Amino acid sequence: NSEEVVLNLVLALILIVAMFNVVGAIIILITEKQKNILTLFKLGANQKQIRSLFFKNGIYLTFFGSGFGLLIGFIIVFFQQNYSVLYLSGTSIPYPVTIELKNFFLVAFWTITIGTISAYLSLLSLKKNQTIASSKNSFFVQVRQIAHKGFVDVRLLQVLFYIP
Repeated sequence: NSEEVVLNLVLALILIVAMFNVVGAIIILITEKQKNILTLFKLGANQKQIRSLFFKNGIYLTFFGSGFGLLIGFIIVFFQQNYSVLYLSGTSIPYPVTIELKNFFLVAFWTITIGTISAYLSLLSLKKNQTIASSKNSFFVQVRQIAHKGFVDVRLLQVLFYIP
């Protein structure tokens, strides 16, 4: 019984580290795609659609990662049960392992739950970055309006501020 508690604590620690990895990956993706986000805004996408896009990316990352991890774990346990690859240290006794469906679904449930929460938490960074991007976009709109009124040459502003 105490062995199961320790294993659950280790699993919880691994899932927390995985949560930070998912959050970090999505924040990096959001940061790298700022120009693309601006393009989507210019094409008419709203904030909800952009958030949905990055949330789905986090969900896909979670599902594929947990599915791949469970598959690898299943293969390792299968080989240990059938071919006795690992032995207890200093003995010729194979390391005992079993596949329990309850544990399989428990790991899948917690991995997907933590991954979904981390995908949602990473969207908080999108809100901050989007505010910066929309203020930058409004600056370019104001510069274009000034240029079209004839105060400054449009081509000069396009070169200076990289306005498409």
